[in-house]
Amino acid sequence: MIEPFGWTVEPSAVSRVAEILRDPNPIHLDGDAARAAGLAGPINQGPANLAYAVNMVQAAFPGARLLTIESRYLANVLVGDRVTVEGSVVSQDGQVVTCAFRVINGAGQDAVTGTATLLLENESS
Repeated sequence: MIEPFGWTVEPSAVSRVAEILRDPNPIHLDGDAARAAGLAGPINQGPANLAYAVNMVQAAFPGARLLTIESRYLANVLVGDRVTVEGSVVSQDGQVVTCAFRVINGAGQDAVTGTATLLLENESS
């Protein structure tokens, strides 16, 4: 098991990510617009949710290079949600490690699931 990550999705972080992604979609920033779209409230951007998983595997394997990531978006993460990311090593072939991960939203649903494959740093260099 990889050490889980957990934190709360803050509105200011969602606003910053919207600027970085040039994503002015009001479902991320405006509660009324999100509810009008049938959502429970403003939602975090999908790429930000995936980045939580990347942060977790990179913290578990400092210096490793991310080779591939495959993900599936399953549920929304709301602004204000307490998010947890869990992961485990599913295989290792020499210096290549594959990890499974899941990003869990505040309602306890899997918001993002997938795998990340990393190349471990060569310990002899």
